[in-house]
Amino acid sequence: MMPASLSAWAGRLIETSWQAALLICAILVIRALAGRSISAQWRHALWILVLLRLLLPWTPQSRYSFYGLVPSPLPKSLTGATVLVPGATQQRVEASRPGELGPTAGEVAGAIWFVGAVSFLSWLLVQAAGTILALRGRRPVTEKAILDLLEDCKEEMGIRAYLAVVETPYVRAPALFGWIRPRLLLPEGVVATLGQERMRHVFLHELAHLKRHDIAFNWLAALAQALHWFNPLVWLAFQQARADMEVACDELALARLDDRESSDYGHTILELVATWAEPERVPALASIGEDAAGIKRRIQMIAAFKKGQSRSRLLSAAVVLLVGVVFLVDAQQGKPPAGRQAQLGIPIAASVQSNATEEKTPPIDAAIKSAEAWLALVDAAEWGQAWTGAHSVVRGMISKDAFTRLCAELRRLDSSARGAVLSRRPGSIEILPNLPMGLGDGISVLFLSRYEKGEYPGPKLLMAKDKDGAWRIVRSDRE
Repeated sequence: MMPASLSAWAGRLIETSWQAALLICAILVIRALAGRSISAQWRHALWILVLLRLLLPWTPQSRYSFYGLVPSPLPKSLTGATVLVPGATQQRVEASRPGELGPTAGEVAGAIWFVGAVSFLSWLLVQAAGTILALRGRRPVTEKAILDLLEDCKEEMGIRAYLAVVETPYVRAPALFGWIRPRLLLPEGVVATLGQERMRHVFLHELAHLKRHDIAFNWLAALAQALHWFNPLVWLAFQQARADMEVACDELALARLDDRESSDYGHTILELVATWAEPERVPALASIGEDAAGIKRRIQMIAAFKKGQSRSRLLSAAVVLLVGVVFLVDAQQGKPPAGRQAQLGIPIAASVQSNATEEKTPPIDAAIKSAEAWLALVDAAEWGQAWTGAHSVVRGMISKDAFTRLCAELRRLDSSARGAVLSRRPGSIEILPNLPMGLGDGISVLFLSRYEKGEYPGPKLLMAKDKDGAWRIVRSDRE
């Protein structure tokens, strides 16, 4: 069986992925409508919001959250509608054949997700390890003119960290490698081919990756993709994020160049693409290369680039802030009725411990104890007392004699199919608000029962408060 903590975590993962999908769609619409009115730096910042939405285990609540306007399409069982009984284990058991419990659909889906996530992460680690092995023994470039040029570019970018330059056949375009000890990887022969001026363009672009911590972003994006590999919009989002990342680095590089050098910078990008192919897309590398569509968009940006567009930066920051306020927070729950807390995913067990008053939270423990006591009477064949202990609504609908005959028939059927009852324990509960007939909030307790011929779910007892304030059974269902 899937552990309760894993089941709840999987439900939160799916809900987060759905919320991130809405955020991704909103960003794609904003990018399409705004065009170059939003700078590349801030367009990439929008994807950082997606990364936070996907990876943060908890986000604050706000009444301005977009998710409060859109009902979740996910089943309640996936978003926290079922809550743990204090001291019990939440399980979803489906009886297949007597004595045998097969895997549930949720467990199968969880296993598929786990295999996909581990496979993706393993592939990433293999790629990173391959890069490390390929660079083993490669000596850094020691040509004084190149190193002096790199130092000049670092000073322009405001970077003091040591950066080794390595020529290697492993990469097919200039790329930054490494997070803690970064190295600038160059294809063999690129230094001699490009010359000093165009190498300056390459250095400025790759140093922009270093200044922006793009390798860290790539690794976190890879982790998010591994967790949410089943969501195609997540893959699309980070594909677009990488494209915006390259344009953002172009903007930073162009800001350090004279206006007349912009066209030369564009020619450098084109020459690199024409001469050296794009490297593998792995998180450990931040490369200057890109596909044809991305290169076309970058060249258009380079041609239209102008320094000091403060108005554009102000508008861009406002858009990112607005999207963050609306999409990076959960819907505010306010102070819902006690029965609504379970539907909204609030952990009832914790609420009971901190707010143990009937006005704020249904006394779950009392309802469970009442359900256990009533079920013990039924198991002991004390059916008359079980009828007396039922809710007044039940006693008004069925006589004691009819109730006794019904219990005896159910006992006969159970004994024939499953054998004698060996034990019962609470498995999970659900809060059901506003029951009909004026019963108020109800608490449904699912028991897990062990018989001589195996373990089965059920019965499920619906408890409600009677006129005297005691919790009594309203309905009993066999699973």
